[in-house]
Amino acid sequence: MSLFDEWGYLDYLFKIPTQGIVFKGEFYGNQALGLMACDGQIPFGVMGGACGGDYDPTVFPNKGIVTTDPYTPLYFWVTWLFGLAFDVIPGIGQVAAWRLANILWLCAGLIVFYILGREWNAPKIALFALGTILIGSPFAFWAFTYVSTDAPSFLFGALLLLIATRYVRGTSPSWILIVLSIIATMFKVTNILAVCAVALLLLSSAIYGKSKSFRQSISTEQIDISISLPRAIYVSGMALGLSTISEIAWLKFHDAIAVTTATVDQGINTALTWFELLRLTSLATGTLGMTIPVNGKPGLTTLPLPDYLLTPLLWIVVAGVLAAFWSMKKSDGRNPLIITAILTMLLAGPVLAAALQIMAGSYFVLPPRYMGPVMATILLPAVFTMRNKVALWLISTYGLALLLGIITASWVISTVKLGG
Repeated sequence: MSLFDEWGYLDYLFKIPTQGIVFKGEFYGNQALGLMACDGQIPFGVMGGACGGDYDPTVFPNKGIVTTDPYTPLYFWVTWLFGLAFDVIPGIGQVAAWRLANILWLCAGLIVFYILGREWNAPKIALFALGTILIGSPFAFWAFTYVSTDAPSFLFGALLLLIATRYVRGTSPSWILIVLSIIATMFKVTNILAVCAVALLLLSSAIYGKSKSFRQSISTEQIDISISLPRAIYVSGMALGLSTISEIAWLKFHDAIAVTTATVDQGINTALTWFELLRLTSLATGTLGMTIPVNGKPGLTTLPLPDYLLTPLLWIVVAGVLAAFWSMKKSDGRNPLIITAILTMLLAGPVLAAALQIMAGSYFVLPPRYMGPVMATILLPAVFTMRNKVALWLISTYGLALLLGIITASWVISTVKLGG
């Protein structure tokens, strides 16, 4: 199983037919305990009791107490239902069916990202190039190869940005954006970062829309910004406010139905210092490569490939956003999106860390995968500066090479026996 909480996610899916949700303080079920005892977890191997028979949950990691109970059941209900379609295929087991269902989030995300790009007049070949490096990235490997609540994040980030773009241009009502913001946050609380990015787009569009030269330029690009600053503030406030209230209401309900008051100390809490906040300004740039090791162990966040092969992912993201920012013209109709991207790239990590500290009263070192909701926002401006066809094909080839690396990594991980 994947290190990134797949054990808990699979336990949640196993319990859906009988419980519907996972309760705070309950133990992992026998099926999930069997997976840990018999198949193990990357990179630690099998843990807990001996494989087979009845299991004592208290000898397993976290004393056998679930850690996925704060999640709403939305992601798990959808994945469980989609998994039924794959479960009927001969030779496909239950876990494999859920993993195949998880890939559908990637497919949907890429389709929406393409539509979003075309909405901003992005070249098709540039969107293809970005699509290949996304599919071949370590982020995609861990989020879509295994069962992961990170899987819907890219889709929601792209979809919220698409609806926000259309709302700014007067072709979509605000209520869709607000409702979608609530749904995205209820799927996973980190998706509120995508709502924050949307708020930045609305505000920057309203501010730029006041400029006469800007209005003249966007009219020639057949882009119509029809949102006032008060309206942008209102819609942004409603989206962020209702999303936050919905998540708080769920957590209150989650505490009310707890089976026990037992809590799990995973030993990952640390102090949130000013230095850590400064470091987090670069967190979003490393999301695709996920090159930051976990617990000092290389290969836990990346593919089992040398890190230097993944370094170009960082270059592409950073260079794309910075090039778009540096080449901005006063009357460019894409300026609101570029401003949104640069601010999101710098602030997403610190904002999430501060929110975690305020709401939970504690902080742990944030993994790059938590920046998945803003990847569409950060990647899109890169296509505005991708004009060299040779470079585009080189990027596409690099993405396909990474995809080959993912296939190889999957084979290696599935055949190498991990230590117990």
